[in-house]
Amino acid sequence: DHPIARFMVLGDSAWAYNPLYGQGMSIGLTCARILRDVLRENVDLASLPRRFYPRAKKFAWDPWEATALMDMRWPKTVGKRPWHSKFTMPVTDFVLDAGHYDKHLYIAMLQAIHLLKQPFELLSLRVVWAIMKYTLLRMSFALPPLNTRPAPPAPSGELMLPGSS
Repeated sequence: DHPIARFMVLGDSAWAYNPLYGQGMSIGLTCARILRDVLRENVDLASLPRRFYPRAKKFAWDPWEATALMDMRWPKTVGKRPWHSKFTMPVTDFVLDAGHYDKHLYIAMLQAIHLLKQPFELLSLRVVWAIMKYTLLRMSFALPPLNTRPAPPAPSGELMLPGSS
């Protein structure tokens, strides 16, 4: 056996999350639970990586992709922008701004960001109404321009995303 043959990585060791979004512990804990479940099904260590990593990636990819998309707002971020980013980034910013005006929407966003609930679980009538109400208020100019949401600090160097050299 090679000394690293039975070494497994999970959480931030396998997928590098930007600590700004505070998801590393949730990802690590959930990946540990997935590892536990995979081992309960079959304790064969030789096949463990090929059984564990696809299941862990299925969970970990969406939060990673969402936060990587948020990092794409910085011009020095290296990597190809997804085709949908010109639409999804402004929509995300709009919903984040709307959260400043509605407590229930704000709580729903925190639950999604911190992986307490899946995004589609949050599409309640109350959340949809909060976004619609904010849209109507913005369209009628009944709200002052929102300048209170501080931008996340710009990274000091280049961010390297997987697949970029």
